[in-house]
Amino acid sequence: MITIRHRRTGETLHVLRDAETLRGADLRRAQLAGADLRSADLRGAYLPNADLSGADLRGADLREAHVLDAEFRGALYDAGTRWPRYFRPRWNGCLRRPSPGEVTPAARPEGDGREVSS
Repeated sequence: MITIRHRRTGETLHVLRDAETLRGADLRRAQLAGADLRSADLRGAYLPNADLSGADLRGADLREAHVLDAEFRGALYDAGTRWPRYFRPRWNGCLRRPSPGEVTPAARPEGDGREVSS
C-alpha cells in the first residue's frame, strides 16, 4: 500500500491499496495538489487530468509517464527531476528550486576581511 501525503500538512491525498511502487500507477484524475513526491519513481505512471499543482517533484522520475492534461502549475522540480520526452516543465508552470541537498551560494559578506571582532 502506498499513501501520498501533502508536503506541508501531511494530510493523506491518495492511497494506492494494491501497489508497492508508483511506477506505472494509475493516477488518472488524482487530486495530488501539494503532494510530496520527492524522489518518487513515476516512470510510466498514468497521470491524465491529475492535479499536481504545487507538488514537490524534486528528484522524481517521470520518464514515460502519461501526463496529457495533467496540471503542474507551481510544482517544484530540480536538476534531478526526470521528465517525459518533449515535456517542458517551465511551459507547464513548474518552478525550479534547489533540492535540500543542493548547495546554494551564500551572499557575499560585508567588509574586506580585516575587521576586528569585539
